[in-house]
Amino acid sequence: MGRLALYRRFIDDILIIWKGNWGEVEDFMMSINNNQWGLSFTHKQHKSTIDFLDLTLIGVEGKIITKTYQKSVDVNGYLHARSGHHPTWIQNIPSGQFTRIRRNCSFMCDYEKEALMLSQRFVEKAYPLRIILEAYLKGLKFGMIPRSEAHNKTLLTMNSSISSLYRGQEHHSSEHFKILELLGGSCDQSLKKAKFNISTKEVGTGKTPIFSTTFNIGFDEIIGVFDKYWPILTSDPWLSFCISKVPRVTFRRAPNLKNILAPSKLHCQNVGHQRVCQEAAVNKRCGHAKCLTCGFICHQQSTFSSFDSTEIFSVQSSITCNTSFVVYLLICPCGRQYVGQTIRPLKCRFREHRTAILRNDSRSPVARHFTIFHDNNPVGLKLMGIVHIPFHQDEAKKKRELIKAESVWIFKLNSMSPNGLNEELELF
Repeated sequence: MGRLALYRRFIDDILIIWKGNWGEVEDFMMSINNNQWGLSFTHKQHKSTIDFLDLTLIGVEGKIITKTYQKSVDVNGYLHARSGHHPTWIQNIPSGQFTRIRRNCSFMCDYEKEALMLSQRFVEKAYPLRIILEAYLKGLKFGMIPRSEAHNKTLLTMNSSISSLYRGQEHHSSEHFKILELLGGSCDQSLKKAKFNISTKEVGTGKTPIFSTTFNIGFDEIIGVFDKYWPILTSDPWLSFCISKVPRVTFRRAPNLKNILAPSKLHCQNVGHQRVCQEAAVNKRCGHAKCLTCGFICHQQSTFSSFDSTEIFSVQSSITCNTSFVVYLLICPCGRQYVGQTIRPLKCRFREHRTAILRNDSRSPVARHFTIFHDNNPVGLKLMGIVHIPFHQDEAKKKRELIKAESVWIFKLNSMSPNGLNEELELF
């Protein structure tokens, strides 16, 4: 092992720089392939050049230089510019790829050769020439100034800096001028057409919140709402130190036909809980004669309303005190409401509320209310299950849906203090 000058691993690809002769390398490979786990490693070795992941590493005079490596079976797999994805995603793909190959290439001439092939691929996928050109020129600039400064440069500084690259055009390879010819004519004309979208957003001292949701046809309306009302938050003297000057909205890819027809995870149904006939969506007692919780349940009740409105809502499932993964509603004798959720049987959570009232537990908002207004007497308290999250194979997803439903009903019933007894609202 003393011959190992460098060891790096990424998943199942390993890079080793070996100090020794060829025979020692072969002996080393034989020794690690002779193991009790049945693992077998293939290897490739060379004195000066080796391919690792998307890099070709070349040893020159005691130093390592790199350039981008592409497999012989590599194909043009980039998204088509007219595919049904968010426009910002499409625009950012060339920028990210040109930056990647510039980061991989130690010399500018290697970057320009790779950039020519990359430009041709994006042209085949119908990307606008202006976007490809901007991404290429951004790659030329990458690494000449620190990345933290590059993100804060203004458009004027960016354009003037790039223009200086062309004062001595003899420093560029022939591929550079082929790219300019492919993407928009002469160098000067291309620079005039290029518009660099360099972000000058100032971020607060805290962690900037990000709103993330699934991409849909209303994405522009969502962004418009954030842009319209974000100044309300930035004008707050406390929040202004924790958020950015502009909102950060990101979109996840929407499900496609492949995800729908051939999902990576099959969601089986809970056959044991299926019923021959559909039961009415009401609250019911469990039928056990000694059940303490059933005395508080609104038996056979299928509707409910908010404390401060006349809107009527319907119970969405048949719920008993034994039902788990439930959003429930506590109704005080004075009409105040508390919305909660539990992954356990409903009766277990209700017993905790009842015990907290009897013991005057100051940590519980329900118990504090009963202490002040009802002398720690739970008589008259009513319990309703309003939403049951059905069986789902993914337990984590089921819990997220439960928290989401709780937040929705806290908002619908307006049960936050002082109108109700809820004091916290968990965002999802």
